Amino acid sequence: MHKSIKQYIKKISAVNLIFPVIICIIMVVLLLVIPSKNVFSPTEATSIGQIKEIYSKDEGYVDFSIDDLLYTGYDYYSGSTPVASYYYSVDANSGSLCAFFLIPLEKGQNPQEVINHYSAKAKLVDDDKYFSTFLAAYASDIGWSTQGLIEASGGFLVSDPDYHPEIFVITRILIYIVLLLCGISILANIIVFFVPHLHHSCRRLRIFGLDGSDVSYIDRELVKNVVIEEDNIVVTDHFLVIFGKNDLCMVPLFNIIWTYRYNRWHPLRSKDKMSYSINIITSPKDKITMHGCKKKSTDAVLKFLDEEFSHITVGYSDEIREEMEKLI
Repeated sequence: MHKSIKQYIKKISAVNLIFPVIICIIMVVLLLVIPSKNVFSPTEATSIGQIKEIYSKDEGYVDFSIDDLLYTGYDYYSGSTPVASYYYSVDANSGSLCAFFLIPLEKGQNPQEVINHYSAKAKLVDDDKYFSTFLAAYASDIGWSTQGLIEASGGFLVSDPDYHPEIFVITRILIYIVLLLCGISILANIIVFFVPHLHHSCRRLRIFGLDGSDVSYIDRELVKNVVIEEDNIVVTDHFLVIFGKNDLCMVPLFNIIWTYRYNRWHPLRSKDKMSYSINIITSPKDKITMHGCKKKSTDAVLKFLDEEFSHITVGYSDEIREEMEKLI
């Protein structure tokens, strides 16, 4: 069945827009939902009441400055080494009786019983198994119920060690890189859609002394001079044309010096675990790989090329590869 080269290029360009557009939408959603503003410029607080208000607004991060932090006697361990300590501060006028803080320990230093003043940026944590374990143990120590201590403290932890803005910096950079690459892909496909001669399959013809204007000649051959057609692979009097799902290949038969099938196993697929590709080596030197071919059609076309064109080497082996490397 004849397929117009230009129309097919328009089709695959439109299809190739779908994936980058979806990825762009996902990246934009991520930029909107990731609380980067709160991470890089958290709201300032100088009292437990202000911290509680920030927590109630679900901002997640705080830039706090608090006086009179009292050591609870509990530490946070990494392996067998204490790396941070749990403190609390009391403020009866805040709406919460107290608030708990996780303050990093300097290496080799013991926790201070009282920290007169402490300022830092921190994450507000309320769903952490270590904090929950601490609350239960500390509540038992002071003769309270765990629920009572949660209500008195607001149920959140002001954690300095959990503040990692660099993670968000890296994440945003990666998102912007992905957006840039997707934007380039979208722009390129739009341009090719309106100017099919700019498709790389057309530009590749220049290697063989042809150009985009020769696409019309290939189109005529696809109508009048088809020698063999198997599924998406067509051989005309002068060209091998492969209509891939997302790509297109047009190669003069005279310039093909080696071609072979490449099989790939996909263990994670529920079906069609084996995929087939055609590799084409040309002179002047170029390598073209077309994915998504069917075994039956690939075998039929390669058999035809092997029988009808003595200058084309068909198949793969170490000996063939070594010989081809000498030639190209």
